[in-house]
Amino acid sequence: MVVPLFMEKYQHEKNMDLLFPKNSIWLENNRFVSGFFVMIFSFVLLICVSVIVSGVFSGFGNLNYPVVIARSVPGPTIPIIKVILEAFILQILALFSIVGLIQLVSNITKIQNLTLLFVIGISVCQTIAASKLAFLNSIVNWIPGTYFNTVGIIDGTVAFNTNNSSVTFISGIIVLFIYNSILILINLLYNKYEKIH
Repeated sequence: MVVPLFMEKYQHEKNMDLLFPKNSIWLENNRFVSGFFVMIFSFVLLICVSVIVSGVFSGFGNLNYPVVIARSVPGPTIPIIKVILEAFILQILALFSIVGLIQLVSNITKIQNLTLLFVIGISVCQTIAASKLAFLNSIVNWIPGTYFNTVGIIDGTVAFNTNNSSVTFISGIIVLFIYNSILILINLLYNKYEKIH
């Protein structure tokens, strides 16, 4: 649903933004912010509907319900509200990185279906690499897709399964912030290059 937002500027693989008197970088940033808010709104709406439906059928429960942290056996516990809030923060950063990746790939490919294929492929490969490829366990804390499994990061499941204690909420914020900064920088440089050539 965000890809068409970035693809509308291309007609026959030509960037029509370059024909308008407005700054093409401003237009691209406007698209990025719009896409990010569409993703956030969709995510929050999905979560709210899920919570309401499950709450109606199963009850709403207690926000202080303990969640076991899988770092040791038996593990310490934290309230579920802390898990929800920290997972929400990581999820926002993950959505931000997906929008940045969509923007970058759409600028490079200029074809909607190819953009979808590459973005899904890159995102899935990062997530699978983080959870299934044992030889990457020592560096899994530096792979941005590791932090797409937000609840697994917060409750320590990913750190426990990969035997990498560096996979934490704080490292997730740092890695996703760096990844997002790199994506934004590459997008800005690409837009400046495209404007010149």
